[in-house]
Amino acid sequence: MFKGLINDVKSAAASFLGTYLARASVAVPFLVALGMATAAVGLELTERFGARNALWLLAAGFGAIGLLATFAVTMKEQQPEMEAAEEQQRNEGGISELTSTQPPLRPQRNCLRPSSAL
Repeated sequence: MFKGLINDVKSAAASFLGTYLARASVAVPFLVALGMATAAVGLELTERFGARNALWLLAAGFGAIGLLATFAVTMKEQQPEMEAAEEQQRNEGGISELTSTQPPLRPQRNCLRPSSAL
């Protein structure tokens, strides 16, 4: 009775895993390259500033990258909330409601006459 449903779940899971494994396999070379670049920067900093200061500088750099990533993720998560709040404000009495209750403006008669007739 549930064989069809179980087979559908299995195929969906396989498709899901296949997609993300393909993405992960693309990311692996970039992660290796990032590790090599970090090692090279560490060696350069060690030569210039000594081992202790080089480690502090690397830690500060990774901390700054982490803070930037945290800020970016926070902003991305808040974007739908901000859009929902704006939509709610429009629905509850924002600008669109105010403009719909105002009577239309009539142009003044003097502005339609030529300047010589004034």
